[in-house]
Amino acid sequence: LLVHMPPGSAKSTFASRLFPAWWFTQHPGSSIIATSHNASLASYFGGQVRELISTQEKALGYTLVKGARSALQWRLSNGGEYFATGTRGSVIGRRADLVIIDDPVGNQAQSDRSADRDRLWDWYRSDLTTRLKPKGRVLIVMTRWHEDDLAGRIEQHIDDGWHTLRLPAIAEEGDPLNRALGEPLWPGWEDLQALERKRTTVGDRTWFAAYTQ
Repeated sequence: LLVHMPPGSAKSTFASRLFPAWWFTQHPGSSIIATSHNASLASYFGGQVRELISTQEKALGYTLVKGARSALQWRLSNGGEYFATGTRGSVIGRRADLVIIDDPVGNQAQSDRSADRDRLWDWYRSDLTTRLKPKGRVLIVMTRWHEDDLAGRIEQHIDDGWHTLRLPAIAEEGDPLNRALGEPLWPGWEDLQALERKRTTVGDRTWFAAYTQ
């Protein structure tokens, strides 16, 4: 699943913090590999999931295994395992039922460099996807800075059951959430007037890439 949403729309909260905790309730004994554009961000997300689990053990029905202190790697009482790393980090020896890739590109400049796009693509194909177990799943959440980025290459080169969810900041025709035309994605966070001001500030390139994907 490819999910494209504007900056500040809580995509990492749902994909990298809440979703893994829920996943383990539905798939005990499974393994997650979670990646971000650097190890620091991956560690932050891993720590957020750990904290959520430690405070919601009763509701979730499982606990953290004692002694698992690292934010990057821990195990659960129901047999689940979680491992986090930066993109292009080593995943040798790991296997995953679910791979989460959240913000694999750090900024627009990085996405503009063809060499960086090639390195990320090679890491994804040669290292990361080979770690997937049979019937494993991949969730990629990212801002589209370039048409030839990771999501663009997947859509162009891989026909393997991928689904794309694109949620622009301002609703267009055929909106997947059935929003009215011109309705903001999260009006409680940024209403239409705020988004229009932001469009003027950031310019067309950033607006169309980051806010309409």
